[in-house]
Amino acid sequence: MRNSASLCAPIIESGALRGLAALVGEWASASSDAELQPCRIALFSLGSMCSYAACRDTLLSSEEFANTVADISARTADEVLRKYAQRVVAKLGL
Repeated sequence: MRNSASLCAPIIESGALRGLAALVGEWASASSDAELQPCRIALFSLGSMCSYAACRDTLLSSEEFANTVADISARTADEVLRKYAQRVVAKLGL
């Protein structure tokens, strides 16, 4: 994804973007740092993908994802998770 939108279509069409978004949705059930790590990685990756219109539009089409990211920004005690969620919120203009 770095510096090119050429992978956006395959990532969207394969369902990988939805898969990462679904992984982010599991943040509330994480009970340890190790369980939060996949969510952090997914949020960081999604934040990078938000630089591209096709990915951004796909994520914005999911009200559930937008609500999840806003919820993480407001409620998580994990500072890294919050930082990555706020990055996504800013890039999506939520």
